[in-house]
Amino acid sequence: MTPLELKDELIKIVENKILDSVLIMGESGVGKTAVIKAVGTQFDLPVHVVQWGQLAPTDARGVPVPNHELKVTEFYPPTFWPKKGPAIVFLDEYNMAATTMMALGQQVILEKRFGDYEFPPETFVWAAGNRKTDLAAVNTIPGPMQNRVAHYTVLHDLWAWKVWAYQYGIDTRIIGFLESRSELLHKPSHGDDMAWPSPRTWEMADRRLKAKMSVAPVIGQDVSDEFEAHLLLRAHIPNVDLIEKGGGQNIAFPEEPSLKYALIAEMTHRSLQSWGQFTNCARWAIAKAAKEPDWVAAMVQDTVRLLAVNDPRKRREYLGNLMNFPDIRKFASGQAAEGGLI
Repeated sequence: MTPLELKDELIKIVENKILDSVLIMGESGVGKTAVIKAVGTQFDLPVHVVQWGQLAPTDARGVPVPNHELKVTEFYPPTFWPKKGPAIVFLDEYNMAATTMMALGQQVILEKRFGDYEFPPETFVWAAGNRKTDLAAVNTIPGPMQNRVAHYTVLHDLWAWKVWAYQYGIDTRIIGFLESRSELLHKPSHGDDMAWPSPRTWEMADRRLKAKMSVAPVIGQDVSDEFEAHLLLRAHIPNVDLIEKGGGQNIAFPEEPSLKYALIAEMTHRSLQSWGQFTNCARWAIAKAAKEPDWVAAMVQDTVRLLAVNDPRKRREYLGNLMNFPDIRKFASGQAAEGGLI
């Protein structure tokens, strides 16, 4: 499933208080951790992320402390275990752990305890890992455990990434580039280049781009060269500042496909800010791209669909206003006659 579909599934699990443990598998950098943190934020649940693949048994069990009165040794649990519920415990890199730790992890996942420590009531225990096909150094998960958890496999997906990217302010230069080169959202390197593009490294690239640094160290030199070429071309996109203010009457719709992707990404970003900016961008696009209505439809659909996920209240406002927006109504009627748009 896509990251968005996984998020919907985990939301239902929390809403219905299904405490069965979950095992999420997928490529490195596909967004597993981000989805789980987003679910925790939505329900105001603390998310205890434990890098299971990096722990030794003593790290997870805690510090032994003598109880002189009872003449026994007690273990003080580490701070990464929850002190109260409800909460989410997320064991990341589960199958990258040593076989000893994986065996001990079964107690956490199946019994919600580790040694003497028991998790509080209403603690959701979810684990994640990579597959051997993802070129990760992973171990086989024992069959008895596989039969006791709910399994999900997550694949990278451009639309799901776009929903997240617009919400978290990822630079539209990156969004527009990946619209035109979607296969570069996630492309593991099979050569000597240790850096390669993934949803995670594009987030890293965003921070470097905004700091005016090279993105090659995080997405690889070859992809970085393509991105730099895109930026040079992108310098020729129409003046979106003027368009969003309603002053683009003398600006033509570009002919180069990469410029079209870059322009639509930027206009979508502006359209999400306010109804006024959306109407100006949509009106200009309808007038200037009359012979290429798919680009107009893409901007309108993306705006409405992104709002549906990230700001439902604003989406209702936009949909209500669209009924009284003659340019869109005329455009939509023409598209409906051809079986397109919404």
